[in-house]
Amino acid sequence: MFLGVDQGTSRYHNYGYYGYVHHKSPSTNHTEVSCTKLADNYWAGCWGFNHAKVRNHQGFLKSNDITNLSVKEFYDNNGNFVQNGQYEFLRSHDIQFTIGNDTFQEVVCHNERLGGNDEWCIELIKQNTWAFSS
Repeated sequence: MFLGVDQGTSRYHNYGYYGYVHHKSPSTNHTEVSCTKLADNYWAGCWGFNHAKVRNHQGFLKSNDITNLSVKEFYDNNGNFVQNGQYEFLRSHDIQFTIGNDTFQEVVCHNERLGGNDEWCIELIKQNTWAFSS
């Protein structure tokens, strides 16, 4: 499971091609961000990093770096293809929701002016992969 932007439902247009309609946050109408499977066909997960907040980044991120995360969208809000795409930035804000006994904070993508809620602290986690042979 990886963080990505769900392109949503495919939609047939009168012109004979398909477009994709993004899922929108019911509270802010921004693009929904979700964890999803890499096998999903219409999922954008190629995140870009804005190194403006990182000193001496040398082309990579380290733990505790502060950065902005962006993803390039190739479909507009109506599901139409956008030739050169549009960048949207990952944003966290104070809107919370509850599922069962758990409370979560909403995270969305937007194309508005960047602010403090658009800054993310990188935490690198080492994951070991074990292989056994018989």
